[in-house]
Amino acid sequence: MTTTPPRPISDLDVPLPTLRDRMAALVERQKQDAAAERLQLLLAEQSHQVDTTGAAFDRLACEHPEACSCSDDYPNWTPGGTS
Repeated sequence: MTTTPPRPISDLDVPLPTLRDRMAALVERQKQDAAAERLQLLLAEQSHQVDTTGAAFDRLACEHPEACSCSDDYPNWTPGGTS
């Protein structure tokens, strides 16, 4: 296994306007990525709403496990509501 040596700290020494531009570009990319992910989830839900066979909904958990919950997420909760 080969590792690349860390970049020297001097590579990070840039003028403040350059740093601001880089940070603004990074934030914009992150916003676009988040918006694209939200759109993908919304489209999947819309597809489920109009899919009378339920196939799109059946695939949703497989394609987006990060959006699923399990019993560990809701300790001491029983479906149907017990007090």
